[in-house]
Amino acid sequence: GSSKNGGELPWFGTGNLVPEFEQVAFGFERDGQVSEPFQSAYGWHIVKRLGRKVIGSFDDMLPEIKKKLSSDMRSAISIEKMVEKIKKENNFKEDTLNLFQFVSLIDTSIYNGKWVFNGLKENRVLFSIANQKYDQQSFGKFLEQYQKKGVTGPLFSILKNAYNEWVTDVVYLFKESTLEQQYPEFKNLIQEYHDGILLFNISDINVWSKASSDSLGLLKFYNEKKENYRWGGERVHYIVFTSNDDKQLSKVCKAIASDKAKGINPEGLVAKLNKGKQPQINFVRKATNIDDKEIEGYKTWEKGISSISSNDGVFSVKELVKVSTNDIKDLADCKGQVISDYQQALEEEWVKELHRKYPVDIDKDVLKLLIESLIKK
Repeated sequence: GSSKNGGELPWFGTGNLVPEFEQVAFGFERDGQVSEPFQSAYGWHIVKRLGRKVIGSFDDMLPEIKKKLSSDMRSAISIEKMVEKIKKENNFKEDTLNLFQFVSLIDTSIYNGKWVFNGLKENRVLFSIANQKYDQQSFGKFLEQYQKKGVTGPLFSILKNAYNEWVTDVVYLFKESTLEQQYPEFKNLIQEYHDGILLFNISDINVWSKASSDSLGLLKFYNEKKENYRWGGERVHYIVFTSNDDKQLSKVCKAIASDKAKGINPEGLVAKLNKGKQPQINFVRKATNIDDKEIEGYKTWEKGISSISSNDGVFSVKELVKVSTNDIKDLADCKGQVISDYQQALEEEWVKELHRKYPVDIDKDVLKLLIESLIKK
């Protein structure tokens, strides 16, 4: 999403992004620092710190604080009104006298989150909504969890606040449980989400993740279809010899150019020249498109051998092996495309299997009538 801004993210604080990202971003000591590549659940990242904001003074932050407080109060009022409306619509009744029995049960251990509800002789009803009853036992268990958030103030205030939060939670859950019955459109939407997520998960198991994780299956698919993955145009195949001593590479050039080198492979040549204490020679085989700058002017190389070049004290020379057309790509060079094609093949096979397991019978006469009725309209 940040690509349209050149990768620049908006200001963010702790808790806004995944921990792996925040750990790196907030670990910088100065602007302009760039991280090593690191991985999170969303992929690989490289982060550069452009700037950092610190918390301002109370006077600087006062307008924002007021805005948040007013927003929170409005939110609380709207929630309270909604809860009251749900209560009225669903015959809410309560007996707060039964709540007072908890005054003798709670003690100062609740401040440390260690209070334990040991039950009451009689388990009386505290409130009911739509004839569903909620008793002291249920509230006692809720209060045990409520204290773990950290509580302060007089014990009775803690008790009352916990009770009000419990009632609000129960009313919310009750309303949520009846939404599908009250609103058929909402029920259909939830079912659509349910089916969509189910289909996504099944598809992921049978197609997407399988194509990425099944390395043997992917290799088998590639070997069967490798004719479909070819390089366009000509490809230049060459060998790069490197050494810290240009004289050693001169020997390589002479050996390659001489008749004696015919039939000698690079392994044998390098093994022969590397005997003794002289600087070692290394080589690597490469293949690239004809417009690659590394082989620029390869057609002018004398006897297929480039001139010796130097880069940071390392000398290199290239030997032209061959020029080919329409080469088959190695799996590493086309893995993304192969995975995509493998996913499509897995999906097609999966659909065929579903058709075999669940045959579809189409009534062509009814289908024809439907098409005719649509054409007439």
